[in-house]
Amino acid sequence: MLDMDLPDVEEIVDNLDIGVMAEIQGQLLFRLVEDAELTDEQLDELLLEAEGLLREAHPVE
Repeated sequence: MLDMDLPDVEEIVDNLDIGVMAEIQGQLLFRLVEDAELTDEQLDELLLEAEGLLREAHPVE
């Protein structure tokens, strides 16, 4: 976890670009899913829910 009390952490966070943040989020999500030991069916449900949330947040016109 990124401790905001560590030296230079604010500078590090300020310098992160969207690509780096997306990569970090992807790695964290992968680890969370892997640690949860989801079945194939549970993983499919999770992905469908994520796709639905994405469509709600960014509807295609």
